[in-house]
Amino acid sequence: MLQPAARLIGRLRYGLTPWRRRGELVFAMPWPRRRQIWSERWRDPQAWVEQLQDGLAAAGGFVRSGGPFDRWDLDLRAGAFGGVKIRTAVEEHGDGRQMLLARVWPRTTTTGRLVVLVLVLLALVAVWQGEPAIAIAIGIGAILMVTFGLEGMATATQLALAELETLDGEGPDGAAPEIVEAPIAAPPQTLSRLPEASRREPNLVRQVFHGHEEERR
Repeated sequence: MLQPAARLIGRLRYGLTPWRRRGELVFAMPWPRRRQIWSERWRDPQAWVEQLQDGLAAAGGFVRSGGPFDRWDLDLRAGAFGGVKIRTAVEEHGDGRQMLLARVWPRTTTTGRLVVLVLVLLALVAVWQGEPAIAIAIGIGAILMVTFGLEGMATATQLALAELETLDGEGPDGAAPEIVEAPIAAPPQTLSRLPEASRREPNLVRQVFHGHEEERR
């Protein structure tokens, strides 16, 4: 009698990729968080994001990077119905020193919102048809889906915070990253991801900055 339930649990944990949990079952209150990481070694801003992404993937999270027009750098999901988004920025403090600023905020998945909406509509239809028992059963299912979403956001929040704590300016596995000479004329704040055109054409960025200065004058 227990075999079907055990097989279902195994498939949810190790198979059925869209429904599988990611990472260990850990919790942190799913609300927006901010973190600051100081580094005495200069690194390219994209290298910070890549190290964070690799660490989250190694910890079992399903992580994807944002596009050129997204307002976030990484999208982390620990369950089917909830996760977090991460946005980073790098402050340049001179002499190769940097401050990484990270913001983590929870989010629900489109699948989770759609499932809960359908269950709520079905419960309302059952009440309208005079079937309170069916409405209660569907309502319990909707509550379970909301619980799974909260659990996914809480787990992803803890996973992101734990991985950010390991970013101490060193490379993967504690190895010191390659020392790169900091730019001489680095701007006071460098975003973690710049458009491809600005990375390929640094003179274009300088022209834009000088154009703004001339307009102000």
